[in-house]
Amino acid sequence: MGALPSHTHKVNRTNEDAGGFLSGLLWGLGFALAGAVLSLFLGAVIANGAADPDALFLPKDEAAFVIIPEGNIYHFGVLTSAMHMAWTNAVCGRLESRFRYSAGIVYNNFPWVENPTPKQIERIEQCAEAVLEARKMFPDASLADLYDPLAMPPVLMKAHQALDKAVDAAYRSTPFTSDSQRMEFLFELYNKYNAQLFDTKKKK
Repeated sequence: MGALPSHTHKVNRTNEDAGGFLSGLLWGLGFALAGAVLSLFLGAVIANGAADPDALFLPKDEAAFVIIPEGNIYHFGVLTSAMHMAWTNAVCGRLESRFRYSAGIVYNNFPWVENPTPKQIERIEQCAEAVLEARKMFPDASLADLYDPLAMPPVLMKAHQALDKAVDAAYRSTPFTSDSQRMEFLFELYNKYNAQLFDTKKKK
């Protein structure tokens, strides 16, 4: 199932502790609802070096965070891609018009790239770094500003488009033309992984 942290842990942190982590994950086009930005962040461990480089944090509510052990720039790239956003849009719960990201339902069930090659991983990492570098070009802008569908900086949009292309290519060689195609592929991969899991359990 590729290189990925296999599980998450929940720990308590205050909002002040969270301050250094809120530069994380958002690919907001198509996910800004009624002016609300997708309430899903990947910790700015990589973005600003303010935290343990071996863990990424997903705020789940005001005082609870989900830790992704050994998270790295590759995982950041995949989780920030259109592929993961399509999955989130399909399976994530809602709180009013906002997404409520669940480690148990969304993250732990997400079908990661199956056996990515070193070249594919490197390309995703390069594109993920480009996203972070593009964000740094606008130090006074909030995530809501950066991911406003009507005012997203072109350099950031292009960086995300390149990242989407790199992640899509890691899943299959044929380009995806819609989120519907992505979801169909992801659910097929999910069923494949589950079948393999059940076969392994039966053999034991």
